[in-house]
Amino acid sequence: MKETIKNAVFTAVIAASLCFCIKFPWDIAESITLSMQRCIDVIIPSMFLFMYITSIAVNAGVHTFIGKLSGPVSTKIFRLKNEHFGIFLLSLFSGYPAGIKLLTDLYHRKKLTESEFERLSCFCFAGGPAFISGTVSGILFPETSAGTLCFVSVTTGNIITALAGRFFSEKIMCRKIRTKIKISAETLTQPALSSAKAIFQMCVMITAFGGLFRIAELTGMINKISEFTAYLTGTDIATSQTITSSFFEISNIVNLPSNSPELLPIISALLSFGGLCVLAQVIVISDGLINIRRFLSARLFAAILSALVCRLISRFFYLGTADAFSEIKIHSDAKIIPTVFLIIMTFMVLSLSKSYRQSD
Repeated sequence: MKETIKNAVFTAVIAASLCFCIKFPWDIAESITLSMQRCIDVIIPSMFLFMYITSIAVNAGVHTFIGKLSGPVSTKIFRLKNEHFGIFLLSLFSGYPAGIKLLTDLYHRKKLTESEFERLSCFCFAGGPAFISGTVSGILFPETSAGTLCFVSVTTGNIITALAGRFFSEKIMCRKIRTKIKISAETLTQPALSSAKAIFQMCVMITAFGGLFRIAELTGMINKISEFTAYLTGTDIATSQTITSSFFEISNIVNLPSNSPELLPIISALLSFGGLCVLAQVIVISDGLINIRRFLSARLFAAILSALVCRLISRFFYLGTADAFSEIKIHSDAKIIPTVFLIIMTFMVLSLSKSYRQSD
């Protein structure tokens, strides 16, 4: 019975989507065009080179060398193998799906087990300094340190998430590893092709989500979600609609009001989470290896941490105003919600990690 209901609902959604495509072809076409333009203007320039360089590094074995330099930090503090810690560091600078792509490549080369892949995928995931600086400091907060603030907040959230996982992982013994870096023509050419493939997959998913999001807007669903978001955050409807659209597709973050420092914790949380469209990209790039429930729990946990860190350290960054957060308003009835949400997500991450370890 359950399966029948699920199939019927899914069929109805597909039929409704097709009806909207027929009824509003120009609205949907415009949204798809804007998504494609965003890929050309933002995604490809900010991510391709980072993805390519990090792929070269892994193919050549540089990540092993980087991990060796970390010494006991990786094994004693994070409980990660040295080479895995090197992947973690590279992922912080290479862009959202790049870290997952590196893990997938290593898994297919038999350098990662499935359990190691699932654990590393929870925190080898970040927007990268090029994307964050390009959107935050380049578009939303020009001539300020807001981009650096968001990058530090997102990175800190990832580091704490990685540290949280250590309590449910077995101890890693320090061991000597060979750090022979291989340089050849294949080292340079193969990463270019695989990075181009990954970028193409990303752009296709961004374009598809652009059309689907427009359909959701036409149904009125996005407006209802935006009203609830406005209620929680104390922002106006237009801003909450952009926050909602960024939750679905992170590149929509460029449409937020510029020079509004009170939005920086929300921006940091969105950048840390990555958006549902990036989740779809991760599923495609990982060849279905990703543990979606565990990944989502970790990313929500990291997003909340990033917002809190951003709020705490903002005073140390130049944001173009003396009182960066003086105007932020949270609905009085919803003040406890962020705290409750943080506690719930913490227990989710801890319980999932514990159950996963027991299953191993």
